[in-house]
Amino acid sequence: MDDPHGDCERNAAPRRRGLIAVLLTITAFVTGLLAEDFLFPAGPEGISGRPEASGSSVSEKLTGAISQTFRDMTGSAPERRPLMEIPLDENTNETQDKNGEAQNTSEIQNTDKTQSTEYGTRTNPERETQIDPPDCVRLAGERPTAEVILNEVAWMGRVGDPAGEWLELKNATLKEISLRGWRLEAGEGLEVVFGEEDVIHADGYFLLERTDDSTVLNVSADRIYKGGLPNEGTALRLFNADCGLADEADASLGWPAGDNGEKRTMERNSADLGWHTSAESHGTPGRANSEPSAALPPSAPVPAPAPAPVGTPPSAAPAFLRITEVMAGKEDAAAYEFVELWNPGTEAVPLTGWTVRKRTASGTEYALMAASRLEGKSIPAGRHFLLANEGGYAGSVAPDAAWATSNTLAYASNAVVLYDAAGQVAAEVSWTEIPKGQSYADNGSGFVIQAVPDPENSGSD
Repeated sequence: MDDPHGDCERNAAPRRRGLIAVLLTITAFVTGLLAEDFLFPAGPEGISGRPEASGSSVSEKLTGAISQTFRDMTGSAPERRPLMEIPLDENTNETQDKNGEAQNTSEIQNTDKTQSTEYGTRTNPERETQIDPPDCVRLAGERPTAEVILNEVAWMGRVGDPAGEWLELKNATLKEISLRGWRLEAGEGLEVVFGEEDVIHADGYFLLERTDDSTVLNVSADRIYKGGLPNEGTALRLFNADCGLADEADASLGWPAGDNGEKRTMERNSADLGWHTSAESHGTPGRANSEPSAALPPSAPVPAPAPAPVGTPPSAAPAFLRITEVMAGKEDAAAYEFVELWNPGTEAVPLTGWTVRKRTASGTEYALMAASRLEGKSIPAGRHFLLANEGGYAGSVAPDAAWATSNTLAYASNAVVLYDAAGQVAAEVSWTEIPKGQSYADNGSGFVIQAVPDPENSGSD
C-alpha cells in the first residue's frame, strides 16, 4: 500500500529545494547590485560608471536562473550558468583608458595653460592672472650707479598736445645693457616694467612715449607707457633688475629745467649730470642733447638795478645773507653735500622765491635748489640755515631744506650762487678744489679748507 505521506514528502522535497534556490538566486542578485554600485558608483550626472557588457543583461540572466530553478523542480538536469558576468579584464582596460584620457587631458590643459612670461608680469591666458614684481624701494643715501641715466624728459608735452609726453634713457657705458627686469617709476600712476626685448645699445638712447608711437614725430618709440607727468613736478626713479637705484631725478617740488610755454624739454648735462633747458623746442629725442651753453637757463639772474639819481631816497637794501661752508662729497659718498648759510642781520630773512644755483668754470649755471623747496622758510636773525643733498647727506645735523639727489656739486672749479626773490645775487662762493671728505669754510678772515666739516642748521646757535 502506498504511503500518501511518503508521496507528499517526496513531492514536497523538490519544491523546498526550488524555493530555497529562488531565495538564494534573489539574494545573489541583490548582492550583485550592491557590488555593482560599490565598484561602479554613479558619476556627477547620476550616470552609472558600470561598463556595458556584451551579451545578455543582468535581468535576462536573473530570469534565466529562476527558470532553471523551476526546471530543477521538475526533475530536469540543472544547467549551471553564472548570475552575473563582470568582464574584469575589459573593465580594467577601460578604467586604464579613462585614466589615460584624464591624464592626457591634464597634459593638454597644462599645455594650454603654458604661461607666457614678461619679466615681472606672468599671465595665465585662461584667467588673465597677473603676478606683479616686488616693489623697489630707494634706500636712504643710496648713490645711483648711472650706467643708464634719465637723459631727457618732455614733461610739458608738445605744442597743441599737452599729453604728448616722452622720456629718454641713455646708456652711459660702452657696452650693451639689457633692461630686462628694470623699472621706471614716477610718483603715482606711471610705472614701466621692462621686458626681455628691451635692450639699450652702447652709448645709445631708449625712447619711451606716452600712449602711442605718434607722440614723437619721425622717431620710433622703443617702449610705450601709460600715465602722465604732472607739470608741477614728480620724482622719477630708474631701478635695475636687482632693485638697485640706477638713476633718479627728484622733481617732486618742481622740475629743475624745461619750458612749458615754448615746449623746451629738460635735458641732462653730460659734464656733471645736471639739468638744463633744451635749446630746441620739443628737444632732441634719439640724439645728443643740446649744449648747455646754448640752452636757456630755467631762471636767469636779473641784472642789478642802475644807481638811483642824486636826491632820490635809496631803495631798501636787499637782505644780507652769507654762504659760510660748502662740502662737495666724500670718498665713499659723492652726494654727501651741503651748503651752509648764515644770517648776520637783526631780522629774520624769508626765503620764499629764493633759489640756489651752481656755476661751472665756463660760467654756465644749473639749478641746485628750486624755489619751491624754500617756499615758506626763513632764516632767523643771527642763525645758520643748512641746505643739503637729500640723497647723499647723512650727517647728524639735520638740514633745514634739501635739494634733489640728481643735482650735484663738483669737487673742482665750481661755485654756489644764492639768488633772492628779485633775482639778485645775494651771496656766492667759488672754489678751485675741495678735497673729498673736507669742506670749504669761512673762518672769519676768509675761506679755507677745513679737514673736519662742521655744518650748522637754524637750531644750532
